[in-house]
Amino acid sequence: DLMIASLNNKMIKKPSSSAVLLALGLCLAPFAQGIKALAPRLGVADKLGRQIEAINESGGPVDIFWINSNTFEENLMGRAVENGRHLPLNSYVGHIFEVRESPNPETGCNRDSVHQLCRAERFKVTEDDANIQQIFRITSDFSVGYDVEYGNEVFDDEYDDDEYEDEDDDYVAETDSEEPEEFTCDEGTDAKDSEELTYVRVPSLKVVENMRPPGPRSLCRDQAKKALERMSLGPNIDAAEASNAFSEYVSCVEANATSELLGTNEVLSFQEAARNNVIDYFENYTCADFHLPTTSPIRNATWINKDKTYNVGILHERPRSKIHVIADFITDEECQAVENAAKPGLHVAAVADGTGGSTVSKHRKAMQAGVKVAWDKEADGDLIARLSRRVYDYANHVTGLNFRENGQEELMSIQYRGRGINDTEPDRYFPHCDGDCDGLPFKFGQRVATMVLYCTIPLKGGATNFRKAGIHVQPTKGFGAFFSYMDSDDHIMDEGFTEHSACPVVEGEKKVVVQWIRYGVDDTNPWDSFNSLGFKISEEY
Repeated sequence: DLMIASLNNKMIKKPSSSAVLLALGLCLAPFAQGIKALAPRLGVADKLGRQIEAINESGGPVDIFWINSNTFEENLMGRAVENGRHLPLNSYVGHIFEVRESPNPETGCNRDSVHQLCRAERFKVTEDDANIQQIFRITSDFSVGYDVEYGNEVFDDEYDDDEYEDEDDDYVAETDSEEPEEFTCDEGTDAKDSEELTYVRVPSLKVVENMRPPGPRSLCRDQAKKALERMSLGPNIDAAEASNAFSEYVSCVEANATSELLGTNEVLSFQEAARNNVIDYFENYTCADFHLPTTSPIRNATWINKDKTYNVGILHERPRSKIHVIADFITDEECQAVENAAKPGLHVAAVADGTGGSTVSKHRKAMQAGVKVAWDKEADGDLIARLSRRVYDYANHVTGLNFRENGQEELMSIQYRGRGINDTEPDRYFPHCDGDCDGLPFKFGQRVATMVLYCTIPLKGGATNFRKAGIHVQPTKGFGAFFSYMDSDDHIMDEGFTEHSACPVVEGEKKVVVQWIRYGVDDTNPWDSFNSLGFKISEEY
């Protein structure tokens, strides 16, 4: 009631000071949500809502952010949007967006030959007719061109950000707390033509720079108390004055909380840097010790499948990451069946290239081949189908995500060969993640779990390391190493604990069967309809 009266600039009957203080405290947490809920009642969203579309014609991938003009906070709306892709959004007049050149994971941004910097450009949603779609084109010289679309006709228009600099100020104040929304397909629209967007809040130094300095912990309370005492002198409370007192209280608490968080973040950053320095030594030490046993489990468990009991070692268990070792998971006959099926298609293994495709890399040296599962022969006892079913059964047992075989990747046979201790480029796989391990929301159709099954064990080398988790798995014939990297409840990805490597094979051969398991795929949306950046591949682009 206090907020509504303040917005309508009305006078309200004076309550007791304790009641007002209680109201202020109760309003603090849901304040932003309350204002957002009031927006439709004030008619702001209806008048200022606009449909926009960003089209990447820059020649390379870009990241697109919404910039909150009140807080300068940056919000990721589209990550690594490929050249030629369209990013539709429901936005508001005055909203500001920044498009940035996505850095290559290995080389960074090299298009600016002078400064070697990633290019960036901003654009603002205009006040043009709400019935048209505003189109912003990111061009090859990294400028933003502006079009408007009436029905199926597109008209070029001169885009001038300064033209709207003054007249949109009022609109920004009313709508800038409204985050742009993912475009929703109308009935009859092909869903494959729209993007699955991930919203990620990115901390910005500008937020800190524009924030008041922190004070003593008691300062916020004392300031609120004094403001209430001043208001209690008159017969009525001015709603605007109460709103200002509330804003001061929020600002004070925000400054103190930010200071505390920054201090904590500094400590965590230091600890992370120290840990990252140590894990390189862990990697080298554990790979060089050919007799180092598998890490002791934090607990043991059993799993019963089709009347057979499997012994399981739980090596690592967190909501977003799990690492298990299962004894006697694959039989000799199943190993041989996979190896025979893979033999005609063996080729040099490749890795994701950071642009949506794959490439051969010195960081991964092995031979591999995909093995198609004959699911139509499962009822007849086909060895490969029987094995694959067991893999999905175990993954469902651990994650509860109800994986099905439809649309999944093929089984993969991967083979490493040792060439002696003096080999300067042995067969191995450097530390990597099978799926995303950045702690961000899951991208539809991507990998969330892996099963590695050990068939042939080398004489020296070939262990599997999870260096950030401090886990070492010594390959054992017939054993399986299962690890998942998404929280089954909130669908947030692992933050690096399942990053792993295949240690160099020094002597002998190492042959493994691998199943990468994806979430959200099916016969209509198979695994190869998504590129390695998580975008759905369409026929149009």
